[in-house]
Amino acid sequence: MKTLTKAFKIFFRFVVPAVLVLLYFLKTLVLPEKRPLEIMYTISLSACMGYFTNFIAIKMLFRPKKETFFKRQGVIPKNQEILAKSFGEGISSNFFEANDLTNYITENHVVENLITQIKRYLSNKIQENHVQQAIKSWLLRIFRLNSAKIYDVLIQFSEKNFSHFLQRNINFRPALGFLSETIEKNIKNNNINLVQISRTISSHIESNIPHISNQIYQQIQAYIDQQRILQKATIRLATWLNDFDRLVVETQLHTMVVSTEFQHEVYQQLETSISKITEYINSEEGADKVRQYFEKTLIDIHKVVEEKGIPWLMEKIESFLEEDSNWNKLEQICNTLINFAEQELKNLTNSEEFSVALGTATPIILNALDISSIVTEKVRTLDTNQLEKMILDATGEHLGKIEVLGGILGAIIGIALFNIKLFISIMAGLIVLALIEHIFTSKKNE
Repeated sequence: MKTLTKAFKIFFRFVVPAVLVLLYFLKTLVLPEKRPLEIMYTISLSACMGYFTNFIAIKMLFRPKKETFFKRQGVIPKNQEILAKSFGEGISSNFFEANDLTNYITENHVVENLITQIKRYLSNKIQENHVQQAIKSWLLRIFRLNSAKIYDVLIQFSEKNFSHFLQRNINFRPALGFLSETIEKNIKNNNINLVQISRTISSHIESNIPHISNQIYQQIQAYIDQQRILQKATIRLATWLNDFDRLVVETQLHTMVVSTEFQHEVYQQLETSISKITEYINSEEGADKVRQYFEKTLIDIHKVVEEKGIPWLMEKIESFLEEDSNWNKLEQICNTLINFAEQELKNLTNSEEFSVALGTATPIILNALDISSIVTEKVRTLDTNQLEKMILDATGEHLGKIEVLGGILGAIIGIALFNIKLFISIMAGLIVLALIEHIFTSKKNE
């Protein structure tokens, strides 16, 4: 259809005027009395008048662009201010309704698609070498500039979170009760064998009898040496008469340690000691004592973390950022963060809270943008050549059809001047075609 319209425009703009001039010379100079030439000349003249009337009318929409001496100016340039305001108000009120915009964003998943596009863009961007170098340089620069702050943050984190977390989340009373129950249960199930332990203790004492007997004998001799002369002599005489020496002490100790009674006593003492330990653990005094040791341990741990752990961590982070070979790990971290952000944002966009927030924010955004003023100002300041091009790009084909229609109607009116019956027949045919078109169009729209 566009090509046909263009062909008709060329026909009416160039061919018909040329034919008109040729017919004029033929009817005036060569064959002045020939009626067919007169008919053809009149029809051509009417067609030219109809076509160029519409052609000039369309041109007058845009020209003259500037006001002339006689106050003439194209319709659109002259009313550009009014058109700009009308466009602005029309577009703002008819195309940017808050509810329509909200529904469009929701139904077409605009925000989700935007998030996906941003994620894809960022994922592709971090594959480029210059971007990788820029990210590493930026991270290293930020780390060095804020190393003191990062150190303080880590200190505060270790103090407030680590220590406080343990203090808040460790309940000593159940923990100590569990410990005592575990000890008793393991003794009952023979996981802790008191008999074996008592035998081990007895065996250890037996192996150390020479040393123990020597210590005892020396202590006895030291005690004798501290007595008065008469008492000292009496004691030494008694030891000599009874053959009391280091070997005697050792023999007596060995006899005692290997005896059943001694091993039974060790077992009893061990059982009693464990019972006292579990009782102490379950007591208020024991729990307080364990808590004191625990708090002291936390203080010691925090000092170690502060003095050695955090500086070591800072050093490792800096060396990690300096190494080019570590980019793969940084890339994994970046991709993980991007994927996490994408998923969280998509979850947010699917939530009821986001729908409510979007419905509330859209009218505010539209009011803040003031679409009407933007469009009005844009059209008002638009160059008339650009405005003409925009309108012709959108309506050029239809305006061309109007030009051609003018030429056709002009030719039909020219026919009416010589043959009214033919004119009526043509008009009747056109009316019938128009009615058929109207009927079929109505059915199609239904």
